[in-house]
Amino acid sequence: MKVLPPTLRDSVRYMAFEVISDKIINARDMKNEILSATTSLLGDVGLTGLGFELISFDGQKGLLRCRRSHTEDVRSVLATIFNVKMYRLSVRVVGVSGTLAGAKEKYL
Repeated sequence: MKVLPPTLRDSVRYMAFEVISDKIINARDMKNEILSATTSLLGDVGLTGLGFELISFDGQKGLLRCRRSHTEDVRSVLATIFNVKMYRLSVRVVGVSGTLAGAKEKYL
């Protein structure tokens, strides 16, 4: 399989976010909640269009990748998350960067 040249690849953005909660949230539970919030807000077609991937999550701060044209959609999905496994929480987007190293350096 050939690798696509950079001109044909989708541009991606890395979004840093923090979770404000009393309990520490598991990364798997957070990913499942983001996926369910996306399907309820945008549907299955919207989920595939985002190009979403949770890069890292330590219970308080996380980093995810999405397509550049859908950063506002990802922000709206994160704003709809209020609880994970019966624990109330709030998700706040700290910042968006074009590179993974820049997002880690600035926001994490």
